[in-house]
Amino acid sequence: MVRRTPSVAASAAKRLDSITEAVMLERSNRGTRVLGLALALASIADVALAQSTRSIFVPLTPCRIVDTRLPSSSPITGGNTRSFDVVGAAINYSAQGGAAAGCGIPGFSIGVPVVTAVAMNVVAVSPSAQGNLIVYATDTVPGTASTLNFPNSTTVPLNVANGVIIPVRQDHAGADVTVKPNQTTHVVIDVTGYFMPLLQADGTGSGLDADLLDGANSTDFAAASHTHAGTDVSSGTIGEARIDPAICRDTEVLTIVKNGDGSGSGLDADLLDGKNALDFVDLTGAQTVAGKKTFSPTSDVTGLEVRQSSAASAAAPTFAVRNNDGSHSHLVVDAAGNLGIGTTSPLSLVHVSDVTTSPDVRVEGALNSDSVIPSLSLIESVGSNTSCGFRLKYLGASDQFRLGSECGNAPVDAIIVARGTAKVGIGKTAVTDSLEVAGDIRVGAGSTGCVKDNDATVIAGTCSSDERLKRDIEPFPSLLEDVAQLQPVHFRWRADDYPERGLGRSRSFGLIAQDVEKVFPEMVTRDEKGFAAVRYNELPLVLLQAVRELKEEKDALKRELRAQEERLRRLEAAVAGSSNAALVHVTDRRP
Repeated sequence: MVRRTPSVAASAAKRLDSITEAVMLERSNRGTRVLGLALALASIADVALAQSTRSIFVPLTPCRIVDTRLPSSSPITGGNTRSFDVVGAAINYSAQGGAAAGCGIPGFSIGVPVVTAVAMNVVAVSPSAQGNLIVYATDTVPGTASTLNFPNSTTVPLNVANGVIIPVRQDHAGADVTVKPNQTTHVVIDVTGYFMPLLQADGTGSGLDADLLDGANSTDFAAASHTHAGTDVSSGTIGEARIDPAICRDTEVLTIVKNGDGSGSGLDADLLDGKNALDFVDLTGAQTVAGKKTFSPTSDVTGLEVRQSSAASAAAPTFAVRNNDGSHSHLVVDAAGNLGIGTTSPLSLVHVSDVTTSPDVRVEGALNSDSVIPSLSLIESVGSNTSCGFRLKYLGASDQFRLGSECGNAPVDAIIVARGTAKVGIGKTAVTDSLEVAGDIRVGAGSTGCVKDNDATVIAGTCSSDERLKRDIEPFPSLLEDVAQLQPVHFRWRADDYPERGLGRSRSFGLIAQDVEKVFPEMVTRDEKGFAAVRYNELPLVLLQAVRELKEEKDALKRELRAQEERLRRLEAAVAGSSNAALVHVTDRRP
C-alpha cells in the first residue's frame, strides 16, 4: 500500500469534511438524502488530489532501447538531434538498435500518457572528440545542463555512462525523447524503470480503490452490517456513512452531479470542463458547427475522412463546401471522386467553373527562384517506372515561362517565353528576338508553305501570287545601274558594344544599310532606336530586274552583231564578184 504523507492526508481530510458538510447543508432543507453523494464527491476529490501530487517508480530489468551501432552504424553527428521511441509495452525497438520484443514500458491509454519519466543509463560510445550530450523530452526545449560528459575516445579509450531520469513527451505517442550531442558519437540507452501517476498504477476500476484511502482509520467507516433506514437526513455530524442504496437513488446522484458541476471540477458528467453538448460535433446526424475545428492526427492516422453512406444517392456529393445559406457550392467531391470548384457536377477529375467572372487557377512558388518552381503537368503513365507528358512551368529568377516535354523524369524545355515581352524561343533559353529557333524550320503542308512579313510581303517559301489578287501592278523601272552601286561586304558584329541585341561573333556578310539607303531607300527601315535594317527579301527581285536588263542589252547586242555580220557577208560577196570580172577581162585581151 502506498502511504500518504501527513500534509497530503490532512489536506484530503479537510477537503472531505468541507465537501460533505456543504452538500448535506445544501440538500437537507429539500428533504433529499445525499450522504452517499457527499462521500462520492469527497472520495473523487481525494483521488484527484493524490493524482496531482503522487507518482510511483516501477523498476525494470535493464533493457536496451537504443544502440546507434545497430542495425547499421549511424552515429549522431555533432550539433544535430535524433529522436527515439520509448513508451509502448510491446514496441519493437530493433529499428533503433534495441530489443525487438519491447521493454514493458506502458504506452498511451485512450489518448492519455501513462508514463511521465523513464530511468535510463546513457552511454557515449567512441565519441570523435571530447564533448557532452543532452537527453530531453521531445515536446520540450532542451536545457543548458548536459546529461553526459564524455572524453575523446582516441586519447581516452573509455565509453562513459550516466544514470539519469528523463521525462518523456506527453502530447502524443512516438519520438518520446531526443538526444543532442555536440560532438559526433554513437549512443546506447538502457532503461531500468519508469515513473507513472498513482492513479495510473492503481488497480483496475474507477480509481477509487481501497489503497487510495490510506490515512483514514476504522472510525471513518460504517460497519459492514449497518444500513440506514431513515427517509430524511438532518443537518449536523453523521457518525456512520453507510447508506442503503435505495435511499440515494441513481437519478438523485445524477441530478446533483449535473447541477453542482462546473469548469475544472473534474466531476463532469454531461458537461466537460464547463462545455455542453452544443460544443461538440454530433457524428450521428446533421449539425451546424461554429468556430474553428482543428484535427491533429498522428503520423499513421487520417486527420479527416468523409465517406458516403451506402444508402446515399449516387448523385449526392461525398463532400461539399458551401456558402452560409447553402445556395452556392464552393467545392464539391462527387461519388466518383471528381473535384468540382464552382460547380456541383464536375465532368472531370478537376473541373473549375465560374460563369460570372473569368475563372482563374493560381499556382504559386518562391519569389525569384529557379529551384522552387510552380508548374502544371499533363502526364501519361506508360509503365511502372516511366511517365511521359508535358509540363508548363515558370522560373522566377529567369523571368521565363517554359513549355516542355518529359519522359522518365528527364524534362526538355521546348518553348520559352520571356515574361513581359513577346519574345519566344524554341529550343533556346536565352531569347533576344521575337522568335528564335535552335534548329531547322519547316512551314506549310506538302509542297506549300510561305513566310511573310507583317504587310504580307513575301520573305520566303511558296506564297500566293495570283494576278487576280493584285491591283495597281507596275513593273520595276530600270535598276541595273543602281544595283551596280551596291557593295557586298564581309564584316564582324560589334557584339560587346551592343550585348542587348544578341549579335553574333563569327565573320558574317551582307550589305551596309546606309549604302543601300542611298540607292534603294524603300529597302531600308529603322527601329525605335534609329538603327537601320535592310529588307533583304526585296533584294532578289531587284537582282532579277537587273538580270532582265542585262538580258535585254545582251539581246540587243546579239541583234546588232547579226546585222553587222550580214553587212560583212554582203560586202565580202561584192568584193569577190568584182575580182572575178577583172580577171576575165584581162584574159580576153590575149593576142
